[in-house]
Amino acid sequence: MIAFHHDGCSFAIEDCDVLRLKAAIARLNVAIRIHEACTLVRLLRPRAGRLPDVARIMSSIVAAQVAVVHLAADRDAVSILFDARDAARAARALQHCAASEPLAS
Repeated sequence: MIAFHHDGCSFAIEDCDVLRLKAAIARLNVAIRIHEACTLVRLLRPRAGRLPDVARIMSSIVAAQVAVVHLAADRDAVSILFDARDAARAARALQHCAASEPLAS
């Protein structure tokens, strides 16, 4: 997952690549913030339907008191990065959100 936004660039890598990333970034003299032990959840648009809108997804996540590390969305998918400790709570919140949203357009 790679996203460019007003704060810069965000991307997700595997834990095994963190040391290589730090070494590469050190040579470039740029600042980074690393969130380790995260879980990526990706919601895909059903073939004959639609995804819940991002506001509804965020409302469900906030109600479950889960912090979002990063979110990227387009017409066909929403990718959300959570702290791994919150993964089960986040999954329940997203299931509730999807169940309460009609899928037919």
